[in-house]
Amino acid sequence: FMYAVENPKIYYRVRMAAALAMAQVSWHDRHRENVKLLMHYYRRHFFDAHLGVPDRLDFRNFPRYFVQKAAAMALSWVRNSVTNRTPEHVVEFLLDLLKYNDNSENRYSNVYFVETVLLALANVRTRRLGVASLSDSFGSSDAAGGGGGIKPVKDMLFRHLEMDKVLPSYQNRFTQASLRALCELMLAGELPLDTIDFAPFTAYGNS
Repeated sequence: FMYAVENPKIYYRVRMAAALAMAQVSWHDRHRENVKLLMHYYRRHFFDAHLGVPDRLDFRNFPRYFVQKAAAMALSWVRNSVTNRTPEHVVEFLLDLLKYNDNSENRYSNVYFVETVLLALANVRTRRLGVASLSDSFGSSDAAGGGGGIKPVKDMLFRHLEMDKVLPSYQNRFTQASLRALCELMLAGELPLDTIDFAPFTAYGNS
């Protein structure tokens, strides 16, 4: 699979499918190496080697751009086979893609890239398999899990909702993706069902 992901001579959709396949088989402990390979691929191609943070976005190479998005989405599907949780370092990785998002020298818009990462956050799971979330027990937005739980994810989604109010993205893509991610996290039991009121977003002027 990794050969296909990294080989620029292979059709980009095949490379994207290979990245997603690597994440799907990583449910089994014996395939944890696939997660490391995907992370290593992304860091080697899209991170600043000296600073250790995501590099400035550059979408001039279209096939590379689509594989970059697919790799980010693929990592969001990774789960621990015992607890069903998303590994903490993967959650931090996805949040860093948004936190250090820099499109200042890119000739192309980063709207669809950011949208993809926001939607990837909808796949994050911080609750142990078969264990009720803290939101079910105490009405808190923090789900049971390591690190900061689901709260950093929720905060990042709300941050992009606010950003879209100040400087609207193309077709309000940030708002659409954030709302969809929040909805999926609520349905998955990661967030309380009253985390956000969707009604105001249906009013005239939000299309």
